[in-house]
Parts: sequence; C-alpha cells; structure tokens
Amino acid sequence: MRAKAEYDNGLTREFLHSLLCTAASLLCGCLTALVPAHAVADDRYPGKPVKIVVPYPAGGSADGVARMLGAELSTAFGKPFVVENRPGASGTIGADAVAKSEPDGHSLLLALDITLTVAPFLYSKLSFDPSKDLKPVVLLAWNPNVLVVAPSLPVNSIGELVAIAKKQRLFYASGGNGSPGHLAGEAFKMQAGIDMTHVPYRGLPQALTAMLAGDDVQVFFVSIFGLEPHIRAGKLRAFAVTSAERAALMPNLPTMRESGFADFDIYSWYALFAPSGTPDSVVDALYDRAAKAFKSESVQERLLKQGLTPSVRKPGEVSELIRRDQAKWSALIKKAAIKLD
Repeated sequence: MRAKAEYDNGLTREFLHSLLCTAASLLCGCLTALVPAHAVADDRYPGKPVKIVVPYPAGGSADGVARMLGAELSTAFGKPFVVENRPGASGTIGADAVAKSEPDGHSLLLALDITLTVAPFLYSKLSFDPSKDLKPVVLLAWNPNVLVVAPSLPVNSIGELVAIAKKQRLFYASGGNGSPGHLAGEAFKMQAGIDMTHVPYRGLPQALTAMLAGDDVQVFFVSIFGLEPHIRAGKLRAFAVTSAERAALMPNLPTMRESGFADFDIYSWYALFAPSGTPDSVVDALYDRAAKAFKSESVQERLLKQGLTPSVRKPGEVSELIRRDQAKWSALIKKAAIKLD
C-alpha cells in the first residue's frame, strides 16, 4: 500500500508540474501577442535599410550633416542608412512623411530647428504636431548666422549700418519667408529700431547670388556654412555672428551681443528624430552610435571645417531646447506679424 501511495503522489506531482509549465507557456504566448512586432525585434535592429529623410534640398548644411551621419551609422550598424531629400514648406513635407511612417526606426528625420520650432507658428494648420508626432533621438551640431553686407554699401561696422538704415531704405535678403535669415533680420530691425524691406528668395543659393551682385539687396543674415570664401575674397563684408558664442570657423568675428545687441542669440541646430512610438531601445541604440561618431575627432574636424559646431545632446535635452525655442520664436513671429498662409 505504501508503494502505491508513493506512486500516486509521484503522478500527482508530475501532473501539477506539467500543468504549471503549460500555463506559463500560454501566459508568455499571450503577453508576446500583446507586444508590437517591431518591439519584439528591437535586438535585431535594423532589420532592413534605414531611410534618413532630409526635408530640404540637396547640397545644404542639413543635407551634409545627414550624409555624414548616414555613413557613420551604416558602418556602426552594418546596414545601409540612405539619405532621401524631400524639400518643401519649410521642411514640413518631409517631417510629416516621417511622423506618419511606421515607428520601427527605419524612417528617420534629420531636421533643422525651424521645422520643429518655427513652422508651427507660421502655418495656421500643420498636418502633424512636431511636439507629439516626432521623438527626439540626438542633437548633433549647431551653427550661427553671419550678418554680411554687400561691398557696394559704404559701411564698415554695425553702427554705421544702423545709421545709414535710418536715413535710407535698405533691402535685406533671405532664403525664403520664415527662414532663419528672415527671422534674424526681423530681430535685428526690432532691436536696432530701424526698418528694412525683406526680399525673400526661393533658396539660399538665389539669395547669395543676389547679394554678390549687390544691386537689389544689401544686407544678409546667412548660415556660416560655405560663406568664408566669399568673405575672404572681399565679395561680402562680415560684421558679426548671431550666436551668443563666437564661431570656431571665424574666431575673430564678434558676436551680435559683443556689438551692442544684448539679447541677440540666434543659431540653427541639427537633430535626428524618429516617429513617436518608436521603441526606446531603438532610440537608445541610435543615440549611442550617433553620439560616439559625432564625438570622434575625425567627425568633429569635418564639421568645424564646414563652419558647424559639434554639440551632441540627449533626447531629453532636445525636447527642452524645442520648448525654449518655440517660446522665443512664437513671440517674435507674432510681433513681426509673419504668416505663410
């Protein structure tokens, strides 16, 4: 009888163990079914070529940063990171495409700050919400604008520029309505107490061509990117950089603050974004590899040669920067009554 009881107990233990294993297996299966497929596969990211959308034309500073980043990430991940240019509407067309793409890390956005911080206040309605539909990954670099004048204008300082602007009508160029050059020009007018007529062009190349001719426009706030050769050749006269810090590419050029404009701090920054809902593990992997690449001496040297200042910042810092800049630009846009539609 004792042997039979031990036998029966053994069968009971074996049955209970089998039952518990089956239940655990079913529970794991149910939990897995509730997790999105792209989240389960995070450890295999990227599973295919990754597209980096640049919402501006090829050849500009953002395009250059994106291609540099794409090459570095391709090496780091062992999968292609391909740049795709989708320009239009101050960068909002390309940004909207990424915001509405699958949140699995295979569609990314390399954008200038204006697309996230300025566009929401220039358009009465956007098809996406920059603060809710895009997830910051990493800030990579920034660059200031430079205040330049045409050699045909008989001034040798900002003070002389302000004085002549109070006596005669001057025209300032920009790469388009709502562009960084446009906003910098309006900020300058307000702080200097002068009036200048804004002349928007279809892009920076067209505006630069007009400035070099010096007939229709005389003043230009323009990205330092690619500008140095024209200044060195005497085709443009540079007075100051618009950021709070001096530019590494032109260290002898004073800032607007040093030139008497205490509140002037305008610069462009470049950051990588993913669609909202992209798993944190994917964002973390992208940040780690991008940060490592853009902190390397070779990449920083290439950025500095283009007039860009390396500045790697984490996703949370990018979010805070967006909030701060949105407050600044919304106030200026309202005061200057700038509207694109």
